[in-house]
Amino acid sequence: MFSFVGGGLGGRTHYQDGAARQFSTSSRKKVHPVVDQGPRWHQVGHLAVVQGGLTTCMELTACGTPFIYVPLRRHFEQNLHVRHRLDRHRAGRHLAYEEASDPDLLAAAIAAEVRRTVDYLPVSTDGAARAARLLGDLL
Repeated sequence: MFSFVGGGLGGRTHYQDGAARQFSTSSRKKVHPVVDQGPRWHQVGHLAVVQGGLTTCMELTACGTPFIYVPLRRHFEQNLHVRHRLDRHRAGRHLAYEEASDPDLLAAAIAAEVRRTVDYLPVSTDGAARAARLLGDLL
């Protein structure tokens, strides 16, 4: 079974009932709209298609989950900072909003990404300890 975790293309919006039903018509896939306990779903999904927000993308990177991210048009942070950081981690696949709006291009990206072997660089988990050391040096 193919498990798809979607975050929507316009932010953390919930699927409308009809859209979720339409997306879930095949017995070979399972679609999960945005849910609480997101990182739990990141670990079990085969692929995520998400808006290009830093938190979600870095959670997916840390979990080693393949994902496609679609930054909002003209959103400085998502198009430059987030993309640069994900490129440094070799994480995710960037897809422009216009490309993600084309069903054939999106389907091709999903098919390619779900087959790709993930080789993301590890995400640092010692941020709080590093911050405490830096603050301690100031005192």
